[in-house]
Amino acid sequence: MKIVYLEPKSRFPFLSSDSLYGAIIYALSELFPDKLNDILQMFKNKDEIPFKVSSTFPFLKIDDNKYIRFYPKIIINDPICKDISLLKKFKKIEFIEENIFLNLLNGNYDYGHVLDNIGNEFIINEYNEKFLLTYDSNELLNDGFFSKEINNHNVINRITNESVNIFYSENYRFNDNKGLFFLVDFNDSSSENLFIAALNFLRDRGFGKDISTGNGHFEFIIEDYDMFNKFNKSYSYFVTLSRFIPNKLDLENISKFGNSYYDLGLKRSRDTYGLRKQTRFFKEGSVFPNFANIYGSVVDTSSKSVEIGYAFNIPYNLED
Repeated sequence: MKIVYLEPKSRFPFLSSDSLYGAIIYALSELFPDKLNDILQMFKNKDEIPFKVSSTFPFLKIDDNKYIRFYPKIIINDPICKDISLLKKFKKIEFIEENIFLNLLNGNYDYGHVLDNIGNEFIINEYNEKFLLTYDSNELLNDGFFSKEINNHNVINRITNESVNIFYSENYRFNDNKGLFFLVDFNDSSSENLFIAALNFLRDRGFGKDISTGNGHFEFIIEDYDMFNKFNKSYSYFVTLSRFIPNKLDLENISKFGNSYYDLGLKRSRDTYGLRKQTRFFKEGSVFPNFANIYGSVVDTSSKSVEIGYAFNIPYNLED
């Protein structure tokens, strides 16, 4: 498994796993057009998936070799808490410091322990209540993480000069030493070479919809990552770090093997061929019973487009 740090050099979007897949496949279509159909067929065959990616999450860079990384809040039943104001703050949390995330996954403690120790062992960041940190790490996050900007766009019919579609995009200005990371799991070294070639292409081109105005530019660092290697793969549950589009068999097994905890999302986008088919997905941080190695599917959303929705599944030691 590898970790990719994206260091924004301009306004930059948070990227969900499906957006990452889309950008990478676009880059591969430009670099290796003769290989594109074969690559897409590999993604559609669960035994040949060249690589899986997570969505992007924030990081804080302490020095050249040290980062504080944040993962999505694990979606599980809210803990019992008599402090209503604290429980309201807990519900706003979106990102959890890696050390807390790993302890939750391993079952070393639960959210009840976290809330019982807010103010001494843990803290909800005062600049952005979306972040849950250890008390020591909070001192390093001495300002806000980023500021959000919403940009409106207007599609004009070139014949009638009328507005035919108004839409909005979100970009973020990241403060110094802060950015986004994602995880990638390769099937083999040849897939890794294709991926890095695509990432170099995107570094030169930019990520997102607003690259023509100078947004979406970045540098990247790719390193080995082994934080999850020692996790017991026989744990009864898993957490997904990506958007997860289940197939029919996934849904049947999810309902059969145990409890699930999740948030649902909807996506319907437009490309050069028109409006694409709407897709439903489970959001990052959702929890499901662990009954296989690979979960998810590739969905045709138009005659020329697909959505890749494989779970980036991490074992979770959750007691029923």
